[in-house]
Amino acid sequence: MSNENEKSLNLKGSTWPPDYSQYKDLSDDALDQIVENEAQNTQAPEAYKVLFGRLLTYCRSITESNNRYQQQIHQLNTKCENYLRYIEAARENFENVSELYKEEHIRVLNLREDKLELRLQIETYKNELKQAAQQLSETQKAREEVIQEHERYKELAGRNAEKQGLGRKNLEETLVEKEQQVEELQKAVAQLQNLLSLKEVEIRELNTRNKAISIVLEGTRHLQQQQQQQQQQNHLNFS
Repeated sequence: MSNENEKSLNLKGSTWPPDYSQYKDLSDDALDQIVENEAQNTQAPEAYKVLFGRLLTYCRSITESNNRYQQQIHQLNTKCENYLRYIEAARENFENVSELYKEEHIRVLNLREDKLELRLQIETYKNELKQAAQQLSETQKAREEVIQEHERYKELAGRNAEKQGLGRKNLEETLVEKEQQVEELQKAVAQLQNLLSLKEVEIRELNTRNKAISIVLEGTRHLQQQQQQQQQQNHLNFS
């Protein structure tokens, strides 16, 4: 041991026989210096110094191993702390994703319900449109028949223009009645055409909403797939 170390431990110089009493109050951390002090005891026999020299080598080997173990323990503790932080972050992320998934699931269910209602409404409007188109066709046909009949009465009235009395009066009344029928049928045709236009607009609007809902549902499904893939990747990274 060097003189400086001897002074720091208040050790005596080389003596023989050795004075072990000076070591009794020293801590275990000073063992290396104690062994070194005896290994360098100039008053001691050579075999004694060799023995303590070997003890010194062994003690220092143990110290180095202990330092390595302490470093490994420190690294493992650091890694464990990192894993704990990762697990905590993963738990919070999982809770957030779970809450988001619940909200998205409810939203998807509502959208699917809306989509089903829209489909039913579209089918109803299509049936109403079909009925209105059929009614329009029948009304137009009836109007054409009334117009043709009206033209026949007008032609008949023209041929009987010289006649007087009840026959002419009946023709005039019939003509007026037919004109009223034609006017009513024309109004009915106009109303049906307007109804058809409204139904077509409503169907287009419903189809647009239905398409928008389908796009949202597809986007939500894609997002859920990405979240599941990310969770699987996180699990693989952790493992």
